[in-house]
Formats: sequence, C-alpha cells, structure tokens
Amino acid sequence: SAASAAPSPAVVQPVKRTLDRREVEQAVSDPSKLLMQAHAVPYIQNGVLQGFRLDFVNPGGFFDKAGFQYGDVIQRINGVEIRDPGRLLGMFNQVVNERTVKVDILRAAQKATLTYELR
Repeated sequence: SAASAAPSPAVVQPVKRTLDRREVEQAVSDPSKLLMQAHAVPYIQNGVLQGFRLDFVNPGGFFDKAGFQYGDVIQRINGVEIRDPGRLLGMFNQVVNERTVKVDILRAAQKATLTYELR
C-alpha cells in the first residue's frame, strides 16, 4: 500500500524485561558457551570504537531471550562503556549481582536502552 511507503522515523520502543537471576548466573558461568550464543564484532565509526555489534544471535539462546537482535550495537552496560570483548564478559559477571541492568544499544541507527530486572 502507498501508506507504508511514506518515510517515517523508526522509533525504537524501550525494552523492559525481567530475567531469572539463576539463568543469568548460568549463562555467565560459562563464558565460552555464552560467546557462542551471539557473535559480537567491534563497531567502529570515524575510527572510534563505538561498541560491539551483534552479527549473530543464536535463536533461543541467552541473548535472544534477553531481547537482543541481529545488528544491535552494545555500547554501555550500567553506564560503563564497552571498549573490548573482555570488558563485555566482565560486565556480565558484574551485573549478575545487580537488581537492575541497563544496556545502551544502537538499533537500526537509533539509540535505545534495554532495561532488565533480575529476580
């Protein structure tokens, strides 16, 4: 239809989810398995690392369940800028003990924040 052809700015809805803390603990306890659930590659703009882009998300895996999508760029976790893959894994280990986890991402060139409550 002609209506769908009209350009409209993509609005990314803020995502809020509740995660089972045990599931998160289980996921971060095995980093090698966690890394197979999604593939993150450095996302560089103008020569500056802006975060890590997910160029693979395993269907039904941890990242998929957490609401991440192919192409998402993970920029910050609880305000901490993600500058290297080790930091990404380290943050996962850290946030296991938090009650609320906020992940700042770029999705379809729009900034968005995924908010998780761990129960």
